[in-house]
Amino acid sequence: MAEQEQFTAALTIHPDDEYKTATLREKHTLVSDEPAWLPGVHGGNDDHPAPVDFLVMSLAACQASVLNQCLERNGVEEYRIDCEAVLDEYDRDEDHPEEMPPHTALRVEHITVTMALTTTPEYADAADRCLTTYDEGCIVGQSLAGGIDYTPLTALDVVEGPIRADD
Repeated sequence: MAEQEQFTAALTIHPDDEYKTATLREKHTLVSDEPAWLPGVHGGNDDHPAPVDFLVMSLAACQASVLNQCLERNGVEEYRIDCEAVLDEYDRDEDHPEEMPPHTALRVEHITVTMALTTTPEYADAADRCLTTYDEGCIVGQSLAGGIDYTPLTALDVVEGPIRADD
């Protein structure tokens, strides 16, 4: 088995940047934007997914991938997976710092994942077992359900003169 890679995301942002570009695991590039419906200067062009879109997509992709792996492991050869994830409930953080724009007080409260599996009668029993257990193998779903803990580490560097994009 190959060595497990560390999951990483790195971004550098300047005032003139139209979009946020992240490098994942030092090999993949994702570009994000903000939805056009955000108020005032905070809204984006909606040319790329918003960070919350990536959260919803990550959950759906993980769920579908784990179900796919279970089906393959159990010899199910004919199937179609249709998966949809919808962020269907927000809440507002009442202790939101006044320095922050109001829309940043929104918190994701609930995402519904609808998973539909189609197969032939020959594979129905194995497919049903996978459909009832796949969620336990999804690292994203299990992590969200468990309440992901994270540590924000910060640093402030103050420099004289202009800051260039290549610094």
